[in-house]
Amino acid sequence: MIGAPPMIRAYEGDDRTALQEAMEADLTAWGAEDLSRETLHFTDVTATDEPPIDRLMLACQSQSLFSTGRRAVVVFGAEKISAEDSLPLVAWLENPDGETGLFLVYGAKLNKATKLHKALSKVGEFKTFDAPKDYAMPKWACDRAPHYGFSLKLALAQQMVDQVGADTSRLNAEFGKLREYLSQELSQHKGRLELTAEILAQVLSDQSEGSAFHFQDAFGLGDTPRAIHLLRQLLSHGTKAIPIVAGISRRSRLLLKAVCLAERGAGQDEIIRALAIPPFFYTKMRYPEQMRSRTRAEWCRAVVRLTEIDFALKSGGLSDHRIHDFELALLPLFPHQQRRSR
Repeated sequence: MIGAPPMIRAYEGDDRTALQEAMEADLTAWGAEDLSRETLHFTDVTATDEPPIDRLMLACQSQSLFSTGRRAVVVFGAEKISAEDSLPLVAWLENPDGETGLFLVYGAKLNKATKLHKALSKVGEFKTFDAPKDYAMPKWACDRAPHYGFSLKLALAQQMVDQVGADTSRLNAEFGKLREYLSQELSQHKGRLELTAEILAQVLSDQSEGSAFHFQDAFGLGDTPRAIHLLRQLLSHGTKAIPIVAGISRRSRLLLKAVCLAERGAGQDEIIRALAIPPFFYTKMRYPEQMRSRTRAEWCRAVVRLTEIDFALKSGGLSDHRIHDFELALLPLFPHQQRRSR
């Protein structure tokens, strides 16, 4: 291969914002012009469609019609490249075109046992971008704020996470909104502009669906203090009790089913198929830990009790306007803190 080697990169992880930024930086460093970039989405296709591997190989081997010099091929959904389909790509990686950079974005963990992974490891670089755990998200928000020209105290970062949700993409979107809203102040301010509670109250979106999702996670994990905190956030933002109960009822039924399967000796793959959830979701949402937070009998009681609460809410026996009564109704569903370590 004559000249400098091509840039070959593979990206994985659930922090999609950091991943996208790193890929854009690599594309800039590679130096391919916009017209010399081709983006492919490796998805399942029908029999009448051109196989995606054929499109990928054509992109790697073709010359650009619009410019000369370096080219870049960006592939999303690279985890869907089968072992059979990967063979021509493996062959190309043995002697890649020095003017073509290849950038593979994986939506799931890389399988290191594949021929494609081994071929990539010889000529390329792997980059992993894992989002911080929920408990570390406020610290992440504090560290991220300077990227947009702000400073943010930890207590307000916690408020921001509670309101928007523990999701890096959403938080980045809100930081971008804050930067646009405060563009004049930022242009006139020397150094970083400190975000205040008043500013956050004016600008932040109320992502109650995100908070509801994290409440379900805290409930499933048996994290009573965090669950109660998120429950109060949801109720104070006007979220109705019925959808809250519906969410944790569904989660409880799924976890009860998973626990029953595990007790019968089912493996992880069988449990994932039975629950009809993506494998990545099973790991990201810490389902194994949620399954261990209660016994099968406790999950059974939770399902029964939530059915009773749902009936009480719909029949008028329990009102979501009386927040304290609703909290008391849910409290017995949480395991005692000293039992969470078992």
